[in-house]
Amino acid sequence: MDDETDRIALLAGALLALTATPGLAQYVVSAKSGTVNFTEGQVQLDGSTLESSITHYPNIKEGSVLSTENGRAEVLLTPASLSVWATTPASK
Repeated sequence: MDDETDRIALLAGALLALTATPGLAQYVVSAKSGTVNFTEGQVQLDGSTLESSITHYPNIKEGSVLSTENGRAEVLLTPASLSVWATTPASK
């Protein structure tokens, strides 16, 4: 009976370890004003090209210039509102 209990405990431990691991790989996104949520096409922040990424969300600092050329950018204004800029020369 001890061998069977040990096998069940080992199986339960292995199952717990395998199901808990994906939870550690989830991304945490800070929802604060000035966060560039999404870009498409040619988008620049202070002259540097922004690439759309699921792991990196750049923040627009005060006085920065966000510009689009044949593209669009979604910027978080407050946790409940979003601004979409499309084919705009530049916004400050």
